[in-house]
Amino acid sequence: MKDLITVIVPVYNTGDLLFKCIDSLLNQTWSNTEIIIVDDGSTDNSRDIINTYQAKYPERIQSLFKENGGQASARNEALNIMKGQYVCFVDSDDWIQAAMLSSLHHSIVQTKSDISICDFQTVDEHNNVTGKYSSGDVSIHGQNVEEDKAIVFNLIPQVTGKLFNSQLFEQGKNRFPEGIWYEDLALLPVIMMSTQRISKVNEFFYQYFKRAGSTTTSFTLKVLDALIAIDFIDASINKNLHKKLYTRLVKKLKYRTLYITAIRLSNVEDVCQRKDGFKILENYFLREIPSIYNDSLFKTTPIFEKIILLLVRNRLSFLVYWLKKIKLVIKKNKE
Repeated sequence: MKDLITVIVPVYNTGDLLFKCIDSLLNQTWSNTEIIIVDDGSTDNSRDIINTYQAKYPERIQSLFKENGGQASARNEALNIMKGQYVCFVDSDDWIQAAMLSSLHHSIVQTKSDISICDFQTVDEHNNVTGKYSSGDVSIHGQNVEEDKAIVFNLIPQVTGKLFNSQLFEQGKNRFPEGIWYEDLALLPVIMMSTQRISKVNEFFYQYFKRAGSTTTSFTLKVLDALIAIDFIDASINKNLHKKLYTRLVKKLKYRTLYITAIRLSNVEDVCQRKDGFKILENYFLREIPSIYNDSLFKTTPIFEKIILLLVRNRLSFLVYWLKKIKLVIKKNKE
């Protein structure tokens, strides 16, 4: 009998796209699936859509309804009841191509891996592909994490577009940190540290929805949750046998995260909030990385990132906002 694959779909107010997501799961060439749809307190028609599908496909779809607690809590509830030998995560406003589960399962079995990944592409409401992205540089023949530990932090930090051996989540292991943004950034490296082998299928199976004409993102101080995600990884590393090597890799990730968070904070519209956010970021930087000037990792950081980090390190974060503005003007003048 075919292995059972559990597909976990957290839902919050995505009624306009939910049909497409669920249909893509039901139309998989790999038919032995357990689809667990968790409604996280939606206030639109998502609940009605879920009930309709569950009534029509009672053998394949299991529905859970809970008070709003965030995507992480919805995923965790599903992990606690899943029955599949393998598990996959799909966001409710995205969809997957028909061969994704079968292809990832073939890869994970043939290469004796714990995780198999694929690439993803952004797609708008008209099914136009607006971008293609690699999930990470991984061998199609599989590779040992033990021999290349840097891969733990080199994957795009999202759990979607991947198939996991369910043993990675047994007995309450590897649960998403709740109440924060960037729970994927926090958990994926932790999962990878308990993984022996990973493989890849070089296909853009995962369809990441992005509305046509959408060029702006609303930023709040929740972007600082990326720092909590890094702390989550740090705490897990302290329990790992390869703590020394992973600590260096996390430091590299910290530099990258501090840079990205500074850029995101510069997009916070409220001046007072932006100022408070930069202060928190500066304090975190000084506490976690008190010395940078003789650090070989810092020296190899790309020049623009290095400038941003130096501004944050020297409590001049307010200049990040103006530096970003100047960079945008220069870019516009070149076009």
